[in-house]
Amino acid sequence: METEIICQEILIVYRSRFFSRELSQREEESDGRHLTKIEHLAEACWNGLIKDALPEISTDLSLTEISEGHKILDLRYSDTGETVEKAFSVNPYLFLDGIRSN
Repeated sequence: METEIICQEILIVYRSRFFSRELSQREEESDGRHLTKIEHLAEACWNGLIKDALPEISTDLSLTEISEGHKILDLRYSDTGETVEKAFSVNPYLFLDGIRSN
């Protein structure tokens, strides 16, 4: 019997007011490091920001990868560590790259 692999992607526009507010409310310490806004948001996502801020879309899947694009973060969740195929990705950079290669 074939095992079903479950993957989920969430795109975050990191300049949105929603995530700016969430980050300011969390005020996570950066251990004295000087992080950019995008690095701070990525670290917050690794530390469970999505499960706290958007419980209606979070699942039991584990965050396996974060990719940065122009004004977006692509969060990839999986139960096995597998990633979404380019053709089925919601990330425009991956999706369009998949179309070009076909």
